Amino acid sequence: MGLPKPTPQISAAPFGYQIIVDPDAFISTAAKFLARKLVALTNMRHGSIALSGGSTPGPIYRKISQHKGIDWSRLDIFFTDERMVSHDDPPSNYHLARETLLDRVPIPEEQIHPMPVEAQDGISPARAYAKVLPTSIDILVLGIGEDGHTASLFPHSPALNSEATVEQTYSPLPPFERLSITPTVIKSAQLMVTLVRGAKKNLALHHALANTTSVDEWPARIARKGVWIVGRDVLGTPSKKA
Repeated sequence: MGLPKPTPQISAAPFGYQIIVDPDAFISTAAKFLARKLVALTNMRHGSIALSGGSTPGPIYRKISQHKGIDWSRLDIFFTDERMVSHDDPPSNYHLARETLLDRVPIPEEQIHPMPVEAQDGISPARAYAKVLPTSIDILVLGIGEDGHTASLFPHSPALNSEATVEQTYSPLPPFERLSITPTVIKSAQLMVTLVRGAKKNLALHHALANTTSVDEWPARIARKGVWIVGRDVLGTPSKKA
C-alpha cells in the first residue's frame, strides 16, 4: 500500500485564512478551489472573475479549463493588471490567459475584457478600463512578487494611494510600463484569492501577513483579508530584506 496523500492544512486568522499545501499538490488544490467557486457562482447568477499573470497561475488556469461544471456563458473575465506590450506578446497577461484558459473554454468573446495597452479615442488605457470594470468583482485572483507587489502595484507606487480604480504603474523590471487595478478594486472584491508558491516568496509572504508592516512597503497586504493558497515550500524563517 502507498502512503496516503497529504491533505491541505487550513489555518484561520482574523484577516482571512490560509490553505497550506505540499508543493506537488499546489496546482491541483488551487485549481479545484477556484473551479468550485466558479461553479457555485455561475450556478447562482452571472458573475465576474479578474485574472492575474506571472509564472504561478498559468498551470492553474489550464487545470480549471478542464473542469466541466463551470457555466462560462455566465461569466465575465477581467484582468488585475497588464504589461504594456502587444496582446500577442508572450509577456502579456492577456496572452497567458488566452493560451492557458480562454481558448480552451466555451466563453463568449464579448465577455472577455482585456486591458487596453494603447489610448482609445483619446482616452488613456487606465481611464478606458475603469469604464469597463464592474463596481465589485466576484472573484479576484492575485499573486505576490518577491518584493511584495501584487497585481502591478509595486512598493511605494503612487497608485497605492489612488482614488481611481485603474492606474498606469511602473515596474522595476521589464516590461517597465504596466496597467493595474488599485486597492479600491481589490478591497471591493467579493472574494480575494492570493496564490503563493516558491521558497523565494518567503519574506514577502511573512511581511504581507504581519501586523507590523505597511501596504506602501509590502503592497500584497491589501489582500490579507482574503484566502491565501500557499505552497509549503514558501514557509520557513524569513531572511532579512537586503
